[in-house]
Amino acid sequence: MVAYLLAAVPFLLSLLLFVHDMSAGYLASRCAIEALACTVAYLWASTWKAKFGATLLATMNGQQLTSPQGSFWHALYLQSIIQTLKLLLFPFAIASIVPLAWTSSFFRNATVEAGLADSSLRSVLRKSAKRAGVNGRSNWIAIAF
Repeated sequence: MVAYLLAAVPFLLSLLLFVHDMSAGYLASRCAIEALACTVAYLWASTWKAKFGATLLATMNGQQLTSPQGSFWHALYLQSIIQTLKLLLFPFAIASIVPLAWTSSFFRNATVEAGLADSSLRSVLRKSAKRAGVNGRSNWIAIAF
């Protein structure tokens, strides 16, 4: 739970500061710096969220996590790619409605898979796509709630 809070707190604080400054008529010249800080905090949060998910997955499977230091940088690399894809593809999935449940499930699975130390970008995408298509009805129920 500490890893999840380590992810969520900096991101939420930077987002709240950015929203407050932008709504209070803040100087536009400093807008880019705070937007960059929010982006870095988002990638930080995504990486720790992936590590948290990988820890939960390993605990449920009765496995040990290996090399937490090296896998952090690996997870950061994978999250940088996956979360960028998410920001580009998710609006299209929402607009077209049909692949929304699959897309949501895909990116949730990709977050957990990216936290594993032995994962590559190809394996993360392949495993996430496979798991996203397993049970479409439960994906729609998860989106509804």
